[in-house]
Amino acid sequence: MEINTNLYSVIHIGYASTEVFSKVISKRKDYLLMPLPNAFDANEIFVLICIIVFYSVFFMLPKRIPWSITIILMLFGILLARFADHLMAGPSINFYDIMDWDKYELFDVLLYLLYAPFAYFFLYLYERLHIRGFFIPIFIVLFSIFAIVFEWINVLFGVFHYKNWELRYSVSVYLLAQVTLLLFYQILKHKYNKELTNFRE
Repeated sequence: MEINTNLYSVIHIGYASTEVFSKVISKRKDYLLMPLPNAFDANEIFVLICIIVFYSVFFMLPKRIPWSITIILMLFGILLARFADHLMAGPSINFYDIMDWDKYELFDVLLYLLYAPFAYFFLYLYERLHIRGFFIPIFIVLFSIFAIVFEWINVLFGVFHYKNWELRYSVSVYLLAQVTLLLFYQILKHKYNKELTNFRE
């Protein structure tokens, strides 16, 4: 009887502690180092689905770019996105918000994971289609249009919340990002081929 009473007390205390903790967290999300979403709804589900689809396609594609270059390119893609958001969605300018909060939350980090395969797909198609010469600017424009459409879908699902921003402003951002990414890839590719030649000699 005493054991049952003690067990009931422990369960009751545990339940009460959980309730108190949940209320504190719900009221103090802004003090967390990495706030959680206000609600797990359309934008979080969309980001998770995109991550699964993008990385599934990435691993299924035949590898046309060496792994060493691929990893650097994917990290560089994340860096470009982070840099752009820091300039345009930071507290000093704040043209738009990402996800549910006006500060970093867990799904902001997950969202940046999308930019890694996105950068890889751009360069994969560049190599797969043998884009050269006059077709390079055409390819950059077409892929930037695809990026604009994808951003528009993100807006529909509540991933981006514009304040002093419009979708058409993103055109120049994507054009610059694609050119930067392509130039960076050419530098990496040149250094990789040079090192490979020296190694064989």
